[in-house]
Amino acid sequence: MNATLRLGLIGVGGYGERHLDVIRKLQQMGTIRLVAAADTKIHRYSDTAAELREGNVRLYEDYEKMISEESYLQAVAIAAPIPFHFEITQKCLARDLFIYLEKPAVPLCEQLDQLIRLDVKCRVAVGFQMIESRWNALIKSWIEGGKLGEIR
Repeated sequence: MNATLRLGLIGVGGYGERHLDVIRKLQQMGTIRLVAAADTKIHRYSDTAAELREGNVRLYEDYEKMISEESYLQAVAIAAPIPFHFEITQKCLARDLFIYLEKPAVPLCEQLDQLIRLDVKCRVAVGFQMIESRWNALIKSWIEGGKLGEIR
C-alpha cells in the first residue's frame, strides 16, 4: 500500500507560495506528492509553473476542472483568495477530498455554519500559524494554572 498522499494545491501565488515551500519539504520526506495545482492566473507565475511542470505536476486555470479530472486526488490545500473559500470548499467536500483550508476559513459566519454542517466526515482542517506549537501549549497551561497572574 502506498502511504504517499496525492495532493492538489488551489492558489499558487500569494500565500500559495508558502504552501509550496512546505509541500517541497513533505515531498522530500515522501509524505505527499503534489500531483496538480490550479490558479486562475497561473500565467503570472511562469517560474513557479515551470518548476511544477518539471516535477510532473499538472496545471489548471480552473480548480473545478482539476478536482474533476484528477480522479486519484485525495486532498487539496486551498490558498485561494478568501472570498472564494466557501465555494471551493463546498465543491471539494462534494468530491470527498480532505481539505487544508487557509485562514480565515470564510468571510461570513453563515458560510462557516454551512460548511460545518456539510463537513459530516470531518475532512476540513483550517490552518492557524503555530496553533499546535509546544510554546502555545505551554503558555496556555501557564494561563490556566494561574502562573501568569491576572491577565487583562
